[in-house]
Amino acid sequence: MTNPTANIIASQNDAFRQCIASNLATETQPKAPDGMVVMTQRVSTLDIAEQVSLLLVVRNYSSFDLDNDPHGERDFGAIDLHGAKWFWKIDYYANGNCDSGSEDPSDPAKCYRVLTIMHASEY
Repeated sequence: MTNPTANIIASQNDAFRQCIASNLATETQPKAPDGMVVMTQRVSTLDIAEQVSLLLVVRNYSSFDLDNDPHGERDFGAIDLHGAKWFWKIDYYANGNCDSGSEDPSDPAKCYRVLTIMHASEY
């Protein structure tokens, strides 16, 4: 069964990702939902230019289908870049302490997003 709030969550996830590697929100770019981006150890070994290019690909990712997005929340992606396979995943927490899951990821007041970028071997 599809989550009735999937479209809301998907829009919030898109807004969150689209603020990666950009300056503060502007009039044309609304403030993204609260959260942070985490890079795993393998990602951190890339040079800065490669990290930035990976962040930009995640920010602009739009290749969602039933295989990688069965719930319609646009919270996962797989990327081929720098001769390797990379994944990104958004998890939902109740707050910035990340000690418990969000009871309602569609409510920005009850959801803190953590987007993790990792090499496929780290999954």
